[in-house]
Amino acid sequence: MKVPIIDGYRATTVSTAFLLASLATAISAVAAIETRVQLLNERSYIYNLMNEFTPGHRIPWLATIIPVFLMALLTHITALNLLHIFFGYGAAYVIDDKYKHKLPKY
Repeated sequence: MKVPIIDGYRATTVSTAFLLASLATAISAVAAIETRVQLLNERSYIYNLMNEFTPGHRIPWLATIIPVFLMALLTHITALNLLHIFFGYGAAYVIDDKYKHKLPKY
């Protein structure tokens, strides 16, 4: 498989890098929000599944935070991998020792 699939659009400028990073963040935020909504809805499958682990009429706050955090983390990693496959995004996150001298000094 050829990576990146879409060759003409890369994160070579600050604006395109911010746009692609915002896309990955938005994907993970939507997944986390939807997970939270499902955990608050008493008729949802996820609520019933969590209620089996924490019996009662209300899911504790920690039992809500942990799945939402895990969902956000996993979807963000997945979104970054998809952006890397499609656009080559994040290829410069890891560099060799021979390129360290080219990094800007902030």
